[in-house]
Amino acid sequence: MIQEILANFASVQVWLGLAVGVIGGMVIGAMPGLSGGMAIALLLPVTYSMEPVAALVMLMAIYTAAMTGGSISRFCFTRPAHRPMRPRPLKDIR
Repeated sequence: MIQEILANFASVQVWLGLAVGVIGGMVIGAMPGLSGGMAIALLLPVTYSMEPVAALVMLMAIYTAAMTGGSISRFCFTRPAHRPMRPRPLKDIR
């Protein structure tokens, strides 16, 4: 079982999907107003012709990179990319 898992992750298509997912997620996440869910919706058609393992790795990479990419616009433009990254007043937290 572990050998099958390692064989799936040793595929070139999985590593290519990971690279495309990270780059695409960072680009979309850095754009103000676009979130991780929107990034997955925009790049989902790319996964139709891929193997299932590679497609899932790409979708996970897109989401996590888009969340990280949101900090790029926060630091460069001093404006959060999407709603969850905006600071809240202390009265809303309590």
